[in-house]
Amino acid sequence: MIDQAVLQKYIDEHQSKYRGKYFFHSAYQSGENTFKLRYYTYDESFQEIDIYVEISITDEIRYHFSANLYDQEQSCIIRSFCEHLIVLMNQPSYLHYKLYDQAIKTITKEHTILEPVDYIHLLDYMKYHHGYNMETMDQFYAMFIPCMTLLMENGYYNKVVDAIFFLLKDIVWKRSWEGYTRKYLDTEYQYHIFYLKKLLNTVNEHIDEFEECNHEKIYACMRIVFDDDRFAFSVISQFGQIVMGHPSFSDRLFQRLITDYPLITKDMPMEEVNHTNLSISYLYYIYTYDEQNYREICKHILRRVINNALTLFNYDLDIAIGNYILQSEGYDILIELYMEDSNVFLFEVFPIDTWPEDYRMKIKQLLIKALQFFGARMDNANYRLSSFEQCKKITALLLDYFNEDLR
Repeated sequence: MIDQAVLQKYIDEHQSKYRGKYFFHSAYQSGENTFKLRYYTYDESFQEIDIYVEISITDEIRYHFSANLYDQEQSCIIRSFCEHLIVLMNQPSYLHYKLYDQAIKTITKEHTILEPVDYIHLLDYMKYHHGYNMETMDQFYAMFIPCMTLLMENGYYNKVVDAIFFLLKDIVWKRSWEGYTRKYLDTEYQYHIFYLKKLLNTVNEHIDEFEECNHEKIYACMRIVFDDDRFAFSVISQFGQIVMGHPSFSDRLFQRLITDYPLITKDMPMEEVNHTNLSISYLYYIYTYDEQNYREICKHILRRVINNALTLFNYDLDIAIGNYILQSEGYDILIELYMEDSNVFLFEVFPIDTWPEDYRMKIKQLLIKALQFFGARMDNANYRLSSFEQCKKITALLLDYFNEDLR
């Protein structure tokens, strides 16, 4: 039995303002008092670097790292794991650590009902040994979803909510690394999106039962999702179905959400918008049929997509979000956005050759008009450099896409 006092003592004795470079990847219990940990970071070229740690917890904590690290970095890793372990130890657990392999193979066949935190133990065990990849996630959800279905069939909605809560806490991280020219955002939840959509569809069918058994934990789950706009928009259609299909639930939900997350309004200054949650305002204006504010939110979403595509190394999810908005609103919204912002980068993120053919003439006219505007503005010394850059980009676009028309 692990003594929490030993963990807490280490935490108290190793407080530091140092920010570690390595972050938790996975861990599992390998013996009565021993654990194996896997932590990771990225280098400047965004190559993953793993570090493995074996830790023994008796009357004191002993550990061995797979590679040499600074003492501060080692202390930071051990302290973070102690904090992680205390949280898990305070949850009821049914599954013995020696049975992880057997449980993964037989749990769905034997209809075993585990405690919510046990599924996270299994997920971390699988991640440690097989890495974070789609194959690992396929294997995990082939076990997890049938177990959640079984729990619901037996009326254990409370356990389902807790299991989803622990899952979200385990996979949704806000971590970033600076590279030579761009930033890398940790988006491991992308491996989970397909299956989370399936789970949300099931939750939608039983929302009254879920809310009745654990309203606070449901709200806590939603807070985890909405705290990350990129994650929220990846499952936004499922949340939309829940919101539009259950008015009484949605009224109570938005009453709390808009207190914690201020709504974005049409006249809000852009610097405030940039630090405000978009996904909740998006859903709220759909729910209240506020077309004017909804349209503005869609444009703000596209602005953020464009910015992320230009500054992030891994921006595939952002492009998917942008395409989702275009599917629902059409390409006219991009024309509106360009007329408001005159941001030529829009056509780099959403290349002209991907637009419907009937927009080509309108785009050409907009670019020629913009070229005339920035060309004239070069007479002003204050704007000469920025105007020159704009002219260069616009000219390149015209030559790339409209060369034949310009002859």
